[in-house]
Amino acid sequence: MNPAYMPNYSLYLGLPALGGFNANLSSNFISNNDVIFKHPTYDSLILFLHPDADLDEFIGKLKDRNRLMPEVSVNSLMFGFRTGKSFFSFQIAERSRLGASLPKDIIELGLKGNEQFAGRTADFSKFGIEFSYFRKYSLGFATKVNDMIQVGARGKLLFGKGNIQLANHNMSIYTDPDTYNMQFRAKLDLNVSAPIILQYDNEGKLRP
Repeated sequence: MNPAYMPNYSLYLGLPALGGFNANLSSNFISNNDVIFKHPTYDSLILFLHPDADLDEFIGKLKDRNRLMPEVSVNSLMFGFRTGKSFFSFQIAERSRLGASLPKDIIELGLKGNEQFAGRTADFSKFGIEFSYFRKYSLGFATKVNDMIQVGARGKLLFGKGNIQLANHNMSIYTDPDTYNMQFRAKLDLNVSAPIILQYDNEGKLRP
């Protein structure tokens, strides 16, 4: 994270699958205390899906638009070496990022079923997904100016490998109050940027 940081050793080398792995998850609607908490009776910890958990309390904390953003990075190759008072580093990493926008109704439907939506429409208009995959090349340099000061810089070059984006214009589910049958409505656009070739038949239809 700090481009001026220099390790104590003179050389390091990271190979594919052995050079490091990083995963993180961020969201705007859940925290550790919302997912894992103390059992109301026993001295133990339970998940929010436990039969003794208050599922309505969890649902009550949800926002109209809930964002979930996992990210994974795997180092393909990395090395660094010291020369004099300076340290050079190089890295190739594969990174993928997912951004999901989940409306409150779609989470509630998945957790409690459609009974509470009888006679009304569950609004999924805020639902959306975007996935990106890219390769990162980075070159770093750090040097020691004196006993108190070190400076450094790191340049990064990103190459996009693929992107998928779901554009949701209108999506909803209506539950019949008598039969509980569900009627699904949606107007969606799927935008894809990837190294693929689409083939069409003579009528202009996409071939499987």
